Amino acid sequence: RFDQHGSIDDLDMRIQLGREAVSLCPEGHTDRDYYLNNLASSLKPRFDHQGKPNDLDEAISLYEEALRLCPVGPKYRDTSLDNLGGAL
Repeated sequence: RFDQHGSIDDLDMRIQLGREAVSLCPEGHTDRDYYLNNLASSLKPRFDHQGKPNDLDEAISLYEEALRLCPVGPKYRDTSLDNLGGAL
């Protein structure tokens, strides 16, 4: 709903749920990169909306971690590379 109505409470909830999802997906889990990308993709709009540098820094760190976890090859890394590039 944040995308349609701009409610920061919805975006904060989206981030909280994303953090919970990452915490339930331990190191070595095959889908961890997916959840890291999703959490980072929630932090970036909050930075855009509120301008808090910590949100952008965390998003970049999460995108970098997600990229490190992706298997080598364009089939798997394209989204992570694109997301990281968009945040930088």
